[in-house]
Amino acid sequence: MKSRDLALLLLLGVIWGSAFLFIRVAVRDVPPMTLVAGRLILAAVALLVLLRATGRAFPPRAAWPVLLLLGVTNNVLPFALVSWSEERIASALAGTLNATMPLFTFLIALSLRQERLSAGRTAGLAVGFAGAFIIVSPTVGDLASASKLAEFAVIAASASYAFSTVVARARVRDGDPVGSAAGQLVAGALVAAPLALLVDRAPHLHASAGAAMSWVALGLLCSAFAYIIFFALVQRVSATQVALVTYVIPVVATVLGWWALGEHIGYGLIVGLALILLALAMVNGNVGGLIAHVRGRRGASGAPALRR
Repeated sequence: MKSRDLALLLLLGVIWGSAFLFIRVAVRDVPPMTLVAGRLILAAVALLVLLRATGRAFPPRAAWPVLLLLGVTNNVLPFALVSWSEERIASALAGTLNATMPLFTFLIALSLRQERLSAGRTAGLAVGFAGAFIIVSPTVGDLASASKLAEFAVIAASASYAFSTVVARARVRDGDPVGSAAGQLVAGALVAAPLALLVDRAPHLHASAGAAMSWVALGLLCSAFAYIIFFALVQRVSATQVALVTYVIPVVATVLGWWALGEHIGYGLIVGLALILLALAMVNGNVGGLIAHVRGRRGASGAPALRR
């Protein structure tokens, strides 16, 4: 991966990691589906204005079936699941469970023969899902509780994000990233707006300044700007590499939840996150590459690699 793509990946991880804080603040005053619809409408309008101001072309008609699918699976469904969940669980927990997304991405890409299975990757998948189980296990016996359902809803959102990443990599490899982002967000807004009216009707909102600012940040920063970066990345790197953004997201979400909201970080969360991050490294071959690199340096110098 080139340094420019790595920098974009890190920036995207920071932006999407902060989204869990913004959602947690906003859902205190705004119903989840209304939050999703407003977020998508704001993002779509912002990118349509940008397209018009810069003379960029809107995606052609042939691209709309894929963009509509992505609008649902990459925006409406996961946004709604996470927003509903964060009414019931901490933002740090939601952000950490979202780290299972690259594991689902690899499984989906594997089923489509876009990736190859190996012993190391199989072990990585097992370690990753073991980490997710440790996170949700303290009350695993109470599967019907609101908090437990919320945790599984975040995992379902992660699977939806994973599916979308594979589809975007396979079907949106050309064109202007701004146009692709605009098309997806417009499609998402067209689906989310009537759903919000159906689910929440026309709520009488009394949003605090913090909730309103978080709502705007979700629309402009975490949706409009973030998806320009996302589509730029899917055109240049693999779906599994794009999913590496989840190395950054849970760390940012956990730190912000602790710092801004005073959320508790238990040992189960730390151990589970560590296992998931280790699993991502195993699935993507980072552990084996690091070991080979260290062995190579030792063989070349005849001395431990870290000695200077």
